[in-house]
Amino acid sequence: MAAEIKVTNPYDNRVVATVPMFTEREVRAAVGRAADSTVGDLPARERAGFLYRAGALIEEHIDSLAKLIVRESGKPVRLARREVAQAAEVFTLAAGEANRLTGETLDLPWQLGNVAAIPAGVTAVFVPYNYPLADVARYTAPALAAGCTVVVKPELPLTALRMLDLLENAGLPSGAFEVVLGDDAVNEWLLADPRVAQAAVVGSPGMAESIARRAGLRRTLLDVQSQAIAIVDAEADLPRAATVCASSAFAFGGQLDTCLRRIHVHRSVYDEFRFRFLDAAGELVSGNPMQEDTDLGPLRSDDAAQQVIDQVNGAIEEGAWLLAGGERDGRMVAPLVLENLDDAMQIMQEPVVGPVACLSPFDKIDDALRLVNCPTTLMSLFTRDLNLAVRVAQCLDAAGVAINDAPTRHESPQQVRRRMDSMTHLRTVIMASAE
Repeated sequence: MAAEIKVTNPYDNRVVATVPMFTEREVRAAVGRAADSTVGDLPARERAGFLYRAGALIEEHIDSLAKLIVRESGKPVRLARREVAQAAEVFTLAAGEANRLTGETLDLPWQLGNVAAIPAGVTAVFVPYNYPLADVARYTAPALAAGCTVVVKPELPLTALRMLDLLENAGLPSGAFEVVLGDDAVNEWLLADPRVAQAAVVGSPGMAESIARRAGLRRTLLDVQSQAIAIVDAEADLPRAATVCASSAFAFGGQLDTCLRRIHVHRSVYDEFRFRFLDAAGELVSGNPMQEDTDLGPLRSDDAAQQVIDQVNGAIEEGAWLLAGGERDGRMVAPLVLENLDDAMQIMQEPVVGPVACLSPFDKIDDALRLVNCPTTLMSLFTRDLNLAVRVAQCLDAAGVAINDAPTRHESPQQVRRRMDSMTHLRTVIMASAE
């Protein structure tokens, strides 16, 4: 009897569905279908057509897709609905960029020359549980726009399988999008297949390193998820800053890469901000993620919930102070707020996937900025100082900067085009006269 994967609802632990775990033969068959697909032979306008239709279908099914994400991941339904909208947007943007993927003519004396972008081929895409639809879309749509085929290995199967149905209904050619399911062995089999031309991975540094090592010399697109950091300046609107920071820090139980994990506050306003932040955190609603007013749903597993508690207890043993939280009911963990932290503490050095916020005061803005000056960091700055805002936006080496707002994901044509360019290689053709 074939092995199966039981998909359970993280909130009530009920079995949502059972799906088959792929064998090595089935993984190789999926790669074979992708390698034989004709999507790369289609004119750009035809690829744009089914991408537009896919975006429209995703938007049309926004409620059912959002509820599926809730049942499979425990993400609050308001956030799930926002994720579905982001996925639809990516397909629409990719459709527009597909029509702009053109070659260039070379200006050569007595010769004809051109440079064209050629699809790289089969792309293996690995996505984690926290954005089960949006992360698939972020790499699938640009790949298809560029003429590549995709084999997705999702951590959560049901949302990816539903996307497969929608793409088929949008007119996607057979084999252009495949889904393979299973454990780490599937990753091994997928990357061992020489027909896989490149890989794209979204996830933790450990996951990215594992995939990159197995991919060998093949092109690997790494989207390493890091935790977000906020700086609250002395000139900030403190009521707004506290409310936004609390909402961001504990959204989806702190399981998103956009969740503010470390919040650095100017010492002159630290006490007031801390009071307002704790008050805002206490107003957040924990419970059934299907309810519209829920802010914090369950963590993904009992082990994940216990790990967060253990990490916080470890920080307390190292000298941190617990200002709020500490209660756990199964997979539900109340917002945890820590202060009196030191950068050498383990909790400041390792990823924390849970509802934990670490508050720290600072005296000089430059000292705070040095803490967030990292190309993988998402950063929020709360200030009324326009000069400081412009300086940070232009000079900080960060993956994203939000001014007076929480870090978030925004897709743009430029981002989609960069992923498309990463999934093609250039072919130069020069023709000289035979005379």
